[in-house]
Amino acid sequence: MARAAAVSEALEHPYTTSWSLAFRFVHHYLRHEPEAAFAAAGAVVRHCNEQQVAFWLQAAIIVRGWGRASMGDLEAGIAEMREGIAAYTGIGCGVVVPVWYTLLGETLLDAGRVDEAARAIEEGFRYADRNGERISEIELWRLRGKLRESESQREAGPARDCYRQALAIADGCEAPGAAPRVATDLHRMLVQRKPGLLGESRLGALVDGFPVDLDVPDLVKARQVLQGSTY
Repeated sequence: MARAAAVSEALEHPYTTSWSLAFRFVHHYLRHEPEAAFAAAGAVVRHCNEQQVAFWLQAAIIVRGWGRASMGDLEAGIAEMREGIAAYTGIGCGVVVPVWYTLLGETLLDAGRVDEAARAIEEGFRYADRNGERISEIELWRLRGKLRESESQREAGPARDCYRQALAIADGCEAPGAAPRVATDLHRMLVQRKPGLLGESRLGALVDGFPVDLDVPDLVKARQVLQGSTY
């Protein structure tokens, strides 16, 4: 990313610069680093407003809203995400829309706004099916699993099926980086509700497949869950 930024600055080509800047916030939201994503998205908003680059402008607004909500300014962040998604689809963009609904759905779910979260998740599935974006379904199935958990404080089967579907898609897409987040939620739920089924957990094996010094937030959380220090 640093090399891309240097090249784009030397070219003095605004649209190329917007891409090199944008993948900074992509990097940070994929790593689940809201503060860094918020800052990177803000830089893109400023650049794209100056240069009238609508595609990355709206994507940056969505991610900036996610970062804002994740840092505690919930209502403003959710409103910004909704504004960005409406504008993004309004100019005809369809690619990665499932990702935007995933970010919105999880934010709403964490806020306890279950019905709104369910609608966002289903909208994400609709776009994923229309676009054939199978890899985007990983997070959507994970969120559907969390939604099923919220619907019942004791039942594990429906959520378990969702998490297993998410892991199956991650395997099929050869996307190991997307698996630990799903496996962490499945492991946590099994510990809480079905400890007798912990043999189904793949979390330990997945974590062992990454370098021990890799500090991606998802892996840090996964290791903590395995150690029993947080659920």
